[in-house]
Amino acid sequence: SDPVARDFTRTFDTGGIREAVLEVTNNFGERVTDTCVIDVSGTPPLVVANASPSNGPAPLSVDFTCDATDPDGTVALYEWDFEGDGTFDFSSPTSGTVTHVYPAVGTFPAVCRVTDGDGLVTVAPTINTTVHALPPGSPSVIAIATPTEGDAPLAVAFDGTAVDDGTIVLWEWDFEGDGVFDFSSPTSPATAFTYVDGGVFAATLRVTDDSGLVATDAIQIDTGVAVTLAIPDDTFEPAAGETVTVETTLSGGTPARLFVRDAAGDTQRVLFDGFRAAGAYTDGWDGTDASGLPLAHGPYFVILEYESAGAPKTLDLTNTTGGVRYNPPRDRLPRSFSPLEDDLLDINFTIPAAQGASEVTAFVGLFNVDTRFVTLLERVPFGVGPHTIYWDGTSPSGGIATPPPGDRFLFGLFGFTLPDNAVMLEAAPNLFDVSVDPNFFDPGTPDFITPDDPITRITYSLDKMADVQLEVTNLETGVTLRTIVDPGVAPGAGLTIDWDGRAESGLFADRSDYRLTLRAIDAEGNASINRFALVRVFY
Repeated sequence: SDPVARDFTRTFDTGGIREAVLEVTNNFGERVTDTCVIDVSGTPPLVVANASPSNGPAPLSVDFTCDATDPDGTVALYEWDFEGDGTFDFSSPTSGTVTHVYPAVGTFPAVCRVTDGDGLVTVAPTINTTVHALPPGSPSVIAIATPTEGDAPLAVAFDGTAVDDGTIVLWEWDFEGDGVFDFSSPTSPATAFTYVDGGVFAATLRVTDDSGLVATDAIQIDTGVAVTLAIPDDTFEPAAGETVTVETTLSGGTPARLFVRDAAGDTQRVLFDGFRAAGAYTDGWDGTDASGLPLAHGPYFVILEYESAGAPKTLDLTNTTGGVRYNPPRDRLPRSFSPLEDDLLDINFTIPAAQGASEVTAFVGLFNVDTRFVTLLERVPFGVGPHTIYWDGTSPSGGIATPPPGDRFLFGLFGFTLPDNAVMLEAAPNLFDVSVDPNFFDPGTPDFITPDDPITRITYSLDKMADVQLEVTNLETGVTLRTIVDPGVAPGAGLTIDWDGRAESGLFADRSDYRLTLRAIDAEGNASINRFALVRVFY
């Protein structure tokens, strides 16, 4: 439990359905819960299979081994299909070791299948278990490789042995298993090769004897690809000509797809899709979608898909990084402020580059009872740099906020880092230098304090073209009685929007305190941070 929300991580070591419950308690002691269901699936068994010898004159007796482990349980069944025809000829609940005789010449991709106690199945690759039963007099060969797995670039030493009733006159290696023999020697199979691309390779040793008879043995080489993804500067403003840079590294060549998702999980832009050799790469994004249209203000997430040891992989840091809570640096706050004199509480804070773009929670609490009084922001994303938010001194229930006797207000500000693959696209318009005159307003009596056709005028500055919207809300009732929109306002300083003290119906507003909420919304739907002013209506 925590008085301020933060992210938690939990590792489930066994399969099953879990219901994680979040309970939230407010300052009135009221509680509400929500549940998310976690379906923890089991892990399939890990299997290593081999055939020895895998080649030789028929009839050929082959010893098969199938070693399996189950990370979260036990192995329940071993099965062998010796001919690779889909019919499993052998099964055992305890062992995958068995001998089979191939009476006739042919090539047989023997298959080992293992099932664990949860019913999960793994089928071993057939590179190491394909059997070649050869004509009488043929040699028999064993391929040797060290190591057989690792990340590219992977240097492998190759060797081999052969048995024949005559003499071996040629040793050949096909390192990639593509049918092209890359190495040959009349005297020795010993050689080396470095795999620079990721994949599963059937390295094949072929021998030819002095009678022209041939034998082959294949050994599986699994080459992985180690990757990294980094975003040096995760905040950018496309309208100002800025782009964001994504840096990736690949230890080996692999098909790769680098793309951008929005917060809803929808792909908005593909930055690269194709094969990339090992190396370091820099890709830029200008903040547009696949059609070249500008995207909305907010966080986006860069994801890398690739292949490693023949399997599809995804480097997605969205759910494994970020969420670290910290206190953004801020200016010292004044001891008092006067919202009915255009003196709101300005909170100037900075998202440090060292933390990167972050979600921000800001609230006003009560000092003595350590409880939240009003929430200003709840996990709202901000980019790196300085920002200002405002409190107009109003309470959630309406009216001007007043602390209980003997207590005082306490301001709280927390940042939560975005994931390491996040970028913050800044596109929202900004409103600043907001003021209202008069703050005390009699809309019904010309020449008393206000002039003929009385108005209260909100003055502001705007940094980009947008529709400017003013909402007038009665603080006592919480009812918004008037919305005024100025469409297509050009950027500039000293801009104004007026309220004549009337509701949508044309009737005068009741005697009360009113919150004037000013926001700017651009053509893409990006909205500014709300700015406030307070007006007291009287007659």
